[in-house]
Amino acid sequence: MTISAPDETPGALEVRAVAAERLTFFGDAVIAIALTLLALELPLPEGATNGELLHSALEHRWEYIAFLVSFLVIGAHWSGHHRVFRYVTSLGGKLGTLTLY
Repeated sequence: MTISAPDETPGALEVRAVAAERLTFFGDAVIAIALTLLALELPLPEGATNGELLHSALEHRWEYIAFLVSFLVIGAHWSGHHRVFRYVTSLGGKLGTLTLY
C-alpha cells in the first residue's frame, strides 16, 4: 500500500491504481507464456494401442515429471504474487522494477 502525498490529485491516484492493476496483469501474462513454453517442449506419446501409448509415455516420464515440478514452482510463485498484490492499491517507487526481478 502506498500513502500519497497531500498535494496529490485524485486523478493521479487513479492513474497509479491502474498502473498497479496493469502490473498484475503483466505478471499473469508472463506466467502464462512461461507455462506455454514449458508445455511446447513436452514429447507427445505415440502408439496405435493403449499399451503402446502407455509405454511411450513411460519412456518420457522424466520429462513429464520435470514439467510437473516446474509447473508447481511457477504456480506457487504466481499464487504468492497475487497474495502480495492483493494489498497493492497504487504503484509508486521501485515496485514496478522489483516485480521484474
